[in-house]
Amino acid sequence: MPKAITHYLLGGEQSGCIKCTRKVWTAVAYKIPHIVVSKCQNVEGLMGGGIYFLIGEGEDGRQTIYVGKASVRASGKGMTQRIQEVHDVPTKKSYRIDDWEYAVALTTKNDELEATELAYLENEFYRMAVEAKRCVVLNLTTPPKGTVSEESRADLDEYILHAKVLMTSLGINVFTPIKNEAEPNSSPVLHLKHPDCDGHGRYTENGFIVFKGSRLRSSVPESCPEAAKRARKLYEDKIENELLQEDILFRTPSGAAAFVGGGSINGWEKWQTKEGKSLKDIMQK
Repeated sequence: MPKAITHYLLGGEQSGCIKCTRKVWTAVAYKIPHIVVSKCQNVEGLMGGGIYFLIGEGEDGRQTIYVGKASVRASGKGMTQRIQEVHDVPTKKSYRIDDWEYAVALTTKNDELEATELAYLENEFYRMAVEAKRCVVLNLTTPPKGTVSEESRADLDEYILHAKVLMTSLGINVFTPIKNEAEPNSSPVLHLKHPDCDGHGRYTENGFIVFKGSRLRSSVPESCPEAAKRARKLYEDKIENELLQEDILFRTPSGAAAFVGGGSINGWEKWQTKEGKSLKDIMQK
């Protein structure tokens, strides 16, 4: 169903802070690049309480996320102050929380989220981030779940759905499990038949998914693209006897093809249906 969503550029530039709303929803989302967060101190919608995410990238190339909540403070600086505070604590594989690239702040038009509701939302978003497996979740412990009434829980679950749509419109999709996109839909299953490998996957709105069970090329030559070498290293714990043990999402078809085939491969040409039709032909049609 079509939806009208408004993006308001607070600094007048696409690279600055963006406020995202829909007229008939109470949910409000802000995308705040790290470089401009100090300029958002006086943004009214960010002075209250809400849920925030710090999203970045580790040295190994994996996307990272930290899920937190902020309450209204006597200083009047709610989320903006909390986002800028030091979060760094020892985390798995030495990822640094404060090396985030941008923050996402969620609130409501009337700043009406109470402490127990914030706790419920923090716990739910943390759970979704863990289950989606799109990012390395940097929280050391599971946030405690707030006790809310059945009526409040129904409203908060609807709020989560709306917030996810707003974030997706901002190009942020970290809570949808990859396996959901791998399930049958209008996009055909594609195959990569290349020397010493046999890959299977699907092209989606968020990138190319290489399916669990794909057989990867056993030896990776020196001529293999550096990005593919890094991906092999990054996901080595998900490869056993050259077989992929879990669905993996790549940004491009060629990146996925290089990972499977261990070389520079044009994914638009080489990913094909069982009838031999290439992904390029499918997209042009």
